[in-house]
Amino acid sequence: LRAGFERLGLLLLLPPELRSNSITTLSLPPGLGYRELHDRVRADGFVIYEGQGQLSSEMFRVAQLSTIRTLVNVPQSNVAGIRVGMPATVTVNELPGRNFTGKVARTASSLDPNTRTMLVEVQVPNGDGKLLPGMYAEIHFRTHRDAPPLLVPGDTLISTNNGQQVAVLREAENGARRIHMQPIQTGRDYGTETEVTAGLQGDELLVVNPGDDVREGALVMAEAAKQEPAPKK
Repeated sequence: LRAGFERLGLLLLLPPELRSNSITTLSLPPGLGYRELHDRVRADGFVIYEGQGQLSSEMFRVAQLSTIRTLVNVPQSNVAGIRVGMPATVTVNELPGRNFTGKVARTASSLDPNTRTMLVEVQVPNGDGKLLPGMYAEIHFRTHRDAPPLLVPGDTLISTNNGQQVAVLREAENGARRIHMQPIQTGRDYGTETEVTAGLQGDELLVVNPGDDVREGALVMAEAAKQEPAPKK
């Protein structure tokens, strides 16, 4: 162990006046063993004295790279779908097209009151050592939802002082349809689509890009969207 420290440059020759017979003990992670060094250790200009409980600067760091522990703060809206053992995919910008598959090892089981997020640990096998500690990564969870919410186009939503609404087309006389402004509750926003957690059954016809003429009780004639012909080869 001493020879290994010397190769790392952690043991430097000290002047005779700084040497003594005292013993400095270093506690290492399980599996690396415990040894006693009979000389004082100096790193980065600091002399580590016997019995010094806390250091102003760490002497060295040992990293296990075969399995990377990735920590992610999951928002409250996604916490319900997180389970220990569920799969997750880790990607980094420096390795485009490379997906690292891992599993959720543990969770904090509580939310941070300041950020409303839960800390989740994902363990990722890293046999080739491509992932390095300190990298910024994106984590994608493959969750299963027993009752998935409805998805509606983002351009159907109408924001009012009382919350979100959509314009629903209901049957009326002579083939016309009557507009009903239906209040809804929304979930996650995916940009082009938004989750609806309450207010719709799933079989409604909605108005896309509603203008000022779209109001409660108005009669309209619904037309299917025109599809452009496929380009000729």
